[in-house]
Amino acid sequence: MTSPTQAQHSERSNPMGPDFNHANEFNSLDLTTRSLITVAMLTALGKQHELKGHVRGALTTA
Repeated sequence: MTSPTQAQHSERSNPMGPDFNHANEFNSLDLTTRSLITVAMLTALGKQHELKGHVRGALTTA
């Protein structure tokens, strides 16, 4: 059974679906958004060494 919210989205927009292409979707984002996602993920994972360079890069692209 699908909810009304699920019915309005195609299977291609489902990130867990077989037709979703993570690489294409990531590449469709602008550089600032990609930088912010990278910084957020590195922060969440506690990767301080890698974070330093990405924060510098994010500040220059924002």
